Amino acid sequence: MKFNYKDIEKTRVDHLRGGENFVYIQKLPVLLDNMKAYNIITIPSGSSIGVHTHEEDEEIIYCLKGVGTLLIDGINNPFTEGMVSVCKKGRNHSVINTSNSDLVVLAVINNCKGE
Repeated sequence: MKFNYKDIEKTRVDHLRGGENFVYIQKLPVLLDNMKAYNIITIPSGSSIGVHTHEEDEEIIYCLKGVGTLLIDGINNPFTEGMVSVCKKGRNHSVINTSNSDLVVLAVINNCKGE
């Protein structure tokens, strides 16, 4: 399968997971059987994805563009272009845009099987 994410419509979501302000989500095609979701998320300045726990899945987040803070199990970590984070089942996290420009991330959520 081949596609260009720039051709996929952005949908505005207010207060994603209880976060501040709004984000834009581009839902990409799910490519593998164990994938639950595959999204490009644009987090404008002053916005965030709220703290949430991955009860039945895990998430890989890759920072494509921008600067922000990644809150992992209550600890703030810098999150900049090229960095990757994995939130395993049972853990919690949040992504906060702390800059004056957009923070853009690729988020892949995988189903956990047999754990």
